[in-house]
Amino acid sequence: MRGLTSPIRDGAAADFSIALADSIASSWGPAVISRALRGLKGVSVRLHAHRSVLLVESVRLGRYHIGLSTDLPATKDLIHYPVIDEPLVLIHSGFSREAHRRAVRNQR
Repeated sequence: MRGLTSPIRDGAAADFSIALADSIASSWGPAVISRALRGLKGVSVRLHAHRSVLLVESVRLGRYHIGLSTDLPATKDLIHYPVIDEPLVLIHSGFSREAHRRAVRNQR
């Protein structure tokens, strides 16, 4: 974000848009953006949330200045930097199909 605001002259406001993948927008994204902006005076940011595939295409088309996506772009015309490694966990209920059906029936 500092790089986007560097050409701005003293006293002028910087205005740019950030697109967030919907999963990032509903979890850690807003807090990270808020912390990053605290140290930047005169910066106005518009946040947008989209599925990653739409986010990447919108950045490519110039609709948004930058994006935080959960997918690496497959295209060669975008610059991308990994931000965080997020753990992936597979969770299984341990129920057999019949036990699951009984559990669902009991919840009704």
